[in-house]
Amino acid sequence: MDLLLNDVQLGMLYHTKKKNSIYGIYNSQVVIEWNEHVDLITLQETWDYLSQTYEVLRSYLKNDSTMTFADRMSPKIKVIHQQDASASELNKILKQLFSQPIDLYTPPLFNLTLLRVDDNLSYFVWTHHHILLSASSVTEIMTAMFRY
Repeated sequence: MDLLLNDVQLGMLYHTKKKNSIYGIYNSQVVIEWNEHVDLITLQETWDYLSQTYEVLRSYLKNDSTMTFADRMSPKIKVIHQQDASASELNKILKQLFSQPIDLYTPPLFNLTLLRVDDNLSYFVWTHHHILLSASSVTEIMTAMFRY
């Protein structure tokens, strides 16, 4: 199934392509701090489930006016070990993750990162392009993630 981009999405695409040297112009980022051990296998299974349940997470641009959907997708979670990082070091990493380019023509239109500071402190970082999701959709997916 293909969908035509709406006017807002077309505007985001135009400005993203126009400012292609400035990554992150329409990126959004959710950061969750976990003060306990995070099992990577369970987190990966959760995002596999979410990607199959929420079609929007499998969407990508077929061309400059049409969005389409991958049949199946298993988004990979990048793990960064940053033992005993200071707040300023963590902020620097978060900014780098935020500014990474997201290829709108190749799914997924988001990046998942688990930033491990120690055995009982991790940050889960979900960076996505706003052409993919609105704030209410992000809330729905985050709620589903914690319920899984």
